[in-house]
Amino acid sequence: MRRMSLIVIAGFAVPVVATAFIVSSGLWKDRQDAQDIDHIIDPIPRHGVITYSEGDTDQRTLFMRKIINGKLKDPCVITPKGKGGDIMGVISFDGRWLAFARNVAPADPEATIQGQWKGFENEDYHKFHAWDIHVVRIDGDLPAESIKVGHGYWPSWGEDSGNEVKTLYFGNFEEGAVYAATIHDEGNRVSEPYFHAQVPDWTAEDHHMQVAPDGQKVAIRINGEMYIKGINGNTEDQIMRKGCHPSWMADSKWLFIAASKFWHVESGRRSGAQGGKYHFGSSSNMKWAMSITDFDGNRQNCGFNLCLYPMGLVKGRMTLYRDLARQISSKGSWPDVHEFAEPPIN
Repeated sequence: MRRMSLIVIAGFAVPVVATAFIVSSGLWKDRQDAQDIDHIIDPIPRHGVITYSEGDTDQRTLFMRKIINGKLKDPCVITPKGKGGDIMGVISFDGRWLAFARNVAPADPEATIQGQWKGFENEDYHKFHAWDIHVVRIDGDLPAESIKVGHGYWPSWGEDSGNEVKTLYFGNFEEGAVYAATIHDEGNRVSEPYFHAQVPDWTAEDHHMQVAPDGQKVAIRINGEMYIKGINGNTEDQIMRKGCHPSWMADSKWLFIAASKFWHVESGRRSGAQGGKYHFGSSSNMKWAMSITDFDGNRQNCGFNLCLYPMGLVKGRMTLYRDLARQISSKGSWPDVHEFAEPPIN
């Protein structure tokens, strides 16, 4: 723990802790706005879970690390790996479920199914037609068997996913559509996928698409540019310039796009290079984030150094506290994090 120092203000000694500081005090009003952080910044959650894929290409396997009383536990396998690897993991807002994409292409890169599979499609996340969506409970004994939801990619949980009955969204590349399914905690029941919305202006070249938790908009790359497009009657239409890897935050207002940019939907502006590098995930209370720290464009389907960060608003800009980064894996990708308000039962 770092040494505590004192700042003297108007005759009073005020303690300042390097690893945790209070930003809601009036002493810092000239450096904040009303939306800035109003909690103590800790280097790690008190209780939580971290999920991520570890390994390269078709060997990527889903792992979880628990955080108990501020201590990071050893990793454990979440579910046995699929033939082509498991990626894109996202945690429900109550921390009970993980949704992810499992590759369904043949392991042989020369194999074809009705001419559809070509090249290393069992390894490459860019082949968006080569994935199915699965869910798995992560609040019990692991490893656990996953449940197939349907054909698609880039899953995201609805804003109701803190409830016992949850909505899961995912994209369907072939149709340029958003599908949804209902997940029931009781009995681990999963509904048949149903059509949710058509994506406006979609063409077969579009990809990198994720649905916001409110189910009313998507972030999608079109001709190399990232857009926010409204669906189901929402007329939202914003261009965010070049980018990829969209990752919505729980309030459906903040969005991460690679590399390193946060975007605020209502203000229509970005926070600059305040985010992680690629492969971003954030907690439902928006206090924590995960990201890889380096990236090689020639090795996009490989694992990299993966870290956990405290996150919050500084001067109205979403920011990662890089000086408090905690390494989670040296070969990680596609991360997410959840903080429990109270210690979980399991």
